[in-house]
Amino acid sequence: MEPVIRGLSLKIDENPGLKAITALVAYKVSENQEDKGTEANFRKAEAAVAEYVTDHFKKPEDFLVRIPKACKGTKALQDVAEAIYRYYYRSKGLTFEMVRNRIGRDKDMALMAITDLIAYKIYQSPEDKGPEVNSITAETFVAQYISENFTSLEDFDRRLQELGHDVSALRSFADNIYEHYCKR
Repeated sequence: MEPVIRGLSLKIDENPGLKAITALVAYKVSENQEDKGTEANFRKAEAAVAEYVTDHFKKPEDFLVRIPKACKGTKALQDVAEAIYRYYYRSKGLTFEMVRNRIGRDKDMALMAITDLIAYKIYQSPEDKGPEVNSITAETFVAQYISENFTSLEDFDRRLQELGHDVSALRSFADNIYEHYCKR
């Protein structure tokens, strides 16, 4: 595997540290984003590593030399992989699919609760179409709103914290989304 990003050719199979970092990033992709299978996840991970290297180092060799020095144990490799993953996905912004998948896979309790609150509001409105359609509609509203208004899930989480640390923050956010789409 040799990803080429902006003229950078990383020989991942030739560097055990780089191979481990890429595998850890691929694992994070499979757990927290749009999981498309092992091969696709590794391609995303390779692209993330290559982008991180080109954005943070003048010469890719500097990163490749730094790995064995900085990563004396598996915890250090994990920290580097985590930094690469966060950087890559933070810079990519949120997509509708990313948010919808987090709701559908029960990965984010806040997003699920907001979706359920909106589905309930739809149920109480003249637009009620039954529980399944209401849920799909609410999920669509949440995914669309979050992906259009936040650059990352971290930004979304910060906004929730600004609103409070309890159920009222979720209710307030659900009200905002419902009003944004249903009261127009």
